[in-house]
Amino acid sequence: MGAELSAYLATDGSGPVYDQPVAFTAFIRGGGNVSLYERLSAALATKYAALRPESLLDLGCGDGLAVVPALTQSSFRPVRIDLVEPSAALLADVDLPGANRFAATAESFLGANGSTWNLAQSTFAMQSMTPPVRAAVLRELRPRTGTLVLAEFDVPGWTRGRRSFCSRW
Repeated sequence: MGAELSAYLATDGSGPVYDQPVAFTAFIRGGGNVSLYERLSAALATKYAALRPESLLDLGCGDGLAVVPALTQSSFRPVRIDLVEPSAALLADVDLPGANRFAATAESFLGANGSTWNLAQSTFAMQSMTPPVRAAVLRELRPRTGTLVLAEFDVPGWTRGRRSFCSRW
């Protein structure tokens, strides 16, 4: 990772982290992130088995570190799996035969694709969107998905009426 950081610092540093797939992969596969992703994948596997969605959308799937183990662990696999990732290099590393792959941002993908999904998920990706883009993506998803699962870093739990908007896994 030191070599990757050195190479990145030698540039003007203007590219997003997703343009540096080797550094990004080293970050998400190291330190405390290992157990974080293990717990996330286990929780997603449980969700897939409980909801049994025929279609799954993963926005910002990266290299598949959350979705691939989740599908491997789950007793249920959706018939249609759509993976969306702005980094073509990360998307190419996703080891998930039969999945549909889209190298695009969530916003451009949803704008060009009229599909619906039983389950949509985004794991540690929405924080990379500006607030207006994130709001537009969520507005676009609302009528097109039955259940939306969001996993983000350090999101406080809150409840509105009887609906919980955040659960800790």
